[in-house]
Amino acid sequence: MQERRRSDYSRAILVFMVVVLSIGMIFQLRVGVDTHRLVAKIERSTHVDIAAQVAGLPDPFDPLDETCTRCHSERRYGGKQLSGEEVDQVIAQMNQHPDVGISRPQWERLHAALVMQRCLGCHDDVVIKEFLAMSPYQRHGLIDHMIHSSGSTITRTDSEEILSAAITLGSD
Repeated sequence: MQERRRSDYSRAILVFMVVVLSIGMIFQLRVGVDTHRLVAKIERSTHVDIAAQVAGLPDPFDPLDETCTRCHSERRYGGKQLSGEEVDQVIAQMNQHPDVGISRPQWERLHAALVMQRCLGCHDDVVIKEFLAMSPYQRHGLIDHMIHSSGSTITRTDSEEILSAAITLGSD
């Protein structure tokens, strides 16, 4: 009789434990599903926010189109990868022509657009606009990531010039 009670008691504890564990597993599953939905929602909203910011930004190469295409085809200045000093030399040389008058704000935007042209070797215009829509902290992190990527040709000096150009062309 006592043996039977122990057996019934053990079965009751076992059933109770199975019920508690089942409830715990269902709860864990529900939390996981809710977390997954929340992460997906955040990813969608972040993508929408960046897309809205990108849509609101001017094309990073508008200064080139506005200033340089009066005399040059896009082929003339497109795709050149110039250092910061070379960019300033090119702008100064163009500014010496009698029919060209580049103001200081135009100069800064032209300089920034020509620096950002370096990125066209690996990235398209949309990626560059997304980069400009990022916060300065995000830009810095992305540039650091690119510097340390295998096969990268970006130097620390390049990164400083690119980040400065992004501030000139993008949003803070």
